Amino acid sequence: MTRVAIEGLHKVYRDSDRGEDVYAIKGIDLLVEDGTLVSLLGPSGCGKTTTLRCIAGFEPPDGGAIRFNDEDIVAQPPEQRDIGLVFQNYALFPHMTVAENIGFGLEMRKVGKADIQRRVGEVLDMVQMPTYGDRYPSQLSGGQQQRVALARALVIEPRVLLLDEPLANLDAKLREEMRFFIRSLQQRVGITTIYVTHDQSEAMVMSDRVVVMFGGLISQYADPRTIYARPATQQVAEFVGLSNFVAGIVSAREENGVRVAETAIGPLRCTAGEGFDVGDPALILVRPEAISLSRTRPDAGTNVFQGRVSERHFLGHTTDYRLAIASGNVLQVHLNTFSDIEPDAEVWCSFEPEQSWLVSPARGAS
Repeated sequence: MTRVAIEGLHKVYRDSDRGEDVYAIKGIDLLVEDGTLVSLLGPSGCGKTTTLRCIAGFEPPDGGAIRFNDEDIVAQPPEQRDIGLVFQNYALFPHMTVAENIGFGLEMRKVGKADIQRRVGEVLDMVQMPTYGDRYPSQLSGGQQQRVALARALVIEPRVLLLDEPLANLDAKLREEMRFFIRSLQQRVGITTIYVTHDQSEAMVMSDRVVVMFGGLISQYADPRTIYARPATQQVAEFVGLSNFVAGIVSAREENGVRVAETAIGPLRCTAGEGFDVGDPALILVRPEAISLSRTRPDAGTNVFQGRVSERHFLGHTTDYRLAIASGNVLQVHLNTFSDIEPDAEVWCSFEPEQSWLVSPARGAS
């Protein structure tokens, strides 16, 4: 039963070429509750892997605390932190069998042979590979090697499980299968898990909560649905999922949202959090799947506007439309596979206020 608390964590590197300090992590605070899976999500260089390496003990932080429950572990070496690690390259010993690879950590802890054999058998059952103990890594598929790496991390019964982009080397179909496998396994075991990824789909599918990071800072920390539907900033909205933005000025506050005027497609209504006042510039975020298309004008009079289909792309599970609207803007719309609207068709577009969200324009945004 382990809760991980990060308090004011800093990490600075010296760039010898430029002769200056580079801040990889800029004083972040994060609480990971016991038994949850939290993903650190962001682009390359955002600080997510550095954060994980500080938790693991591979990088000494330049400030702040890392606590397992109430114990500050910053001064402890990695081997004393009682963590399980899974990397993207699996790091299996090629000269050892599957069972030997899994049991290696227990041998280093001076566990008895009978106990090692029992626990290795238990985790092989757990990862659905009970008959693979005598095989070597070269005889396994990528997905099977990843399961062995998970088993090796779990067999030592760690306080915390850390995974650093463990699916990056798998093909798309296997990667999707392994997402569900790892999530199901984590829930069964109930271990506190921190998962690093740049793949938003992985973070959405697997996590109890998601940390979105940019430039060494946490931009938002919330459950996956909130991250997607109610992003804290334009930057988060652009990084997580596909986004349409409509610029305007807040003209009125309402009980469940705001009215926005001076947009390229007329007055609109949308949902909004606190912090927006009448007269503020704002962007309405509308996801592609939230927009409906019709050849005739909908009866509803709110958030209805015209457009022309400029492109149509069949994607298998959905059809992607690009709509030219007023002032030369383009909207992206996703409809079901069987949609039959042709390119160059004039259409009516609409979206529900509840399926939109107001964000502040990023600095420098027009």
